[in-house]
Amino acid sequence: MFSRVHASTVKLEERWPADPDIVARIEKGWHELWGDRRQQLVFIGLTEMDKASITAELDACLLDVDETGRIDTREWRDWPDPFPEWGGSTSAETT
Repeated sequence: MFSRVHASTVKLEERWPADPDIVARIEKGWHELWGDRRQQLVFIGLTEMDKASITAELDACLLDVDETGRIDTREWRDWPDPFPEWGGSTSAETT
C-alpha cells in the first residue's frame, strides 16, 4: 500500500500516476528522509543569461561544510548586515 519513510513523508503509491515514465521521474527525485520536497531557484524571462557568471556568483554564496557535515557559522556571523533595521509593526499592532 505505502512505505513509511519519515513521520511526515509517506509514499502513497496508489495515488501515483499510471505512466511508468512519470513514476520513474518521481523515484529518481525521491529522498529517503525528505520525500519529493525540494527547493529550486528558477530564472524566467531572460533571453540572454550568462549561465557561467550566474553559476559562479551563486557558488560564491555557498558555505563550507566540514568533515562532520556541519556548517561553521563563525566565519560569517560577524559580517555587517546589508539590510536596514526593520521598523515595521506586526499586523496585530496595526489593527
